[in-house]
Amino acid sequence: MESKKEDAVILVLRELLDEIKPLSEQLEMMIDDKAGAGEDVAIFKEQQLEAIKKKRKKIQELLGMIDSIEKAHYSGGRRTKRRRNKKKRKTKKKRRKRRRKK
Repeated sequence: MESKKEDAVILVLRELLDEIKPLSEQLEMMIDDKAGAGEDVAIFKEQQLEAIKKKRKKIQELLGMIDSIEKAHYSGGRRTKRRRNKKKRKTKKKRRKRRRKK
């Protein structure tokens, strides 16, 4: 189950990377073509800014998912393990008392 979650995270990260690569290539091309029209550059910058904001939101959501998964995974496991150990200790004590009585 944990590997499925990791695979999902990896897929989302790859998707983000695939979306960011073309944007960076376009930006490089625009830097090379500095003689472009002023309006085109302004529009391009706005589009880039919007795209970057979208990617940022996706990354923040992803990090939030990772944090929630970690909290759910680790906190729940510890509690049940502690309860299990506590029960084992109690049953061992009861058995010892029974043996002593006999």
